[in-house]
Amino acid sequence: MNIEQNFAVGETAVSQGISHKNRVYSAGEGQALVFLHGPFGQEWNPSLTRLAENYRVVAPEIPGADDPADLTQLLNFWDLIVYYDELFDNLGLDNFVLVGHSFGGMIAAEYPAVFRSRVSKLILIDPMGLWDDAYPVADFVSGERDELERLMWVSGAPSHADPFRPRTDIDPELATEELLRKFLSVAAAANFAHPIPDKGLHSRLHRIRAPTLLLWGERDRF
Repeated sequence: MNIEQNFAVGETAVSQGISHKNRVYSAGEGQALVFLHGPFGQEWNPSLTRLAENYRVVAPEIPGADDPADLTQLLNFWDLIVYYDELFDNLGLDNFVLVGHSFGGMIAAEYPAVFRSRVSKLILIDPMGLWDDAYPVADFVSGERDELERLMWVSGAPSHADPFRPRTDIDPELATEELLRKFLSVAAAANFAHPIPDKGLHSRLHRIRAPTLLLWGERDRF
């Protein structure tokens, strides 16, 4: 399957006409399915390959992961929501399936509550966005690594699962570039989610028209 990494297709004008060019992965044919990634960045994985057998999968990277200067123009979470709406315009997306994981789930939950007619189905995978004192969201930015591992894995994380461990199966220069993008992605997600990821979604959930599937790991404490 041909996986296109298109750096120009993600261009969209926001914040006083400033254009942002961000990485957009795309593959497959059929109805569009947009996948919004979690805080550790966008990558093409086997799950997206499977989805691309039946959908045109579009997986954009969060603003700031390629160019931190984006964050000087997108000043808050609502700027980010508008950014994605304009990105979908530029990509010619309408009546699409929207899938969001973790931080991407936070965006995916808010988007159809604001822009109500574009999303045909909504899938939220361990989304952030609501705050519960009994189950506070783990600090993925400054939290202790051992604590994050305890929250994210049932019986200890495999060595390859550390998002900040440089890959050894690719060129070292590419591995360094990939690691830097992960750090920038976490910084961008923190920029929009700070100080807590609850932006009042509970008062807007009733506006979502799309049939919605919520997936949450039974033993997920992250």
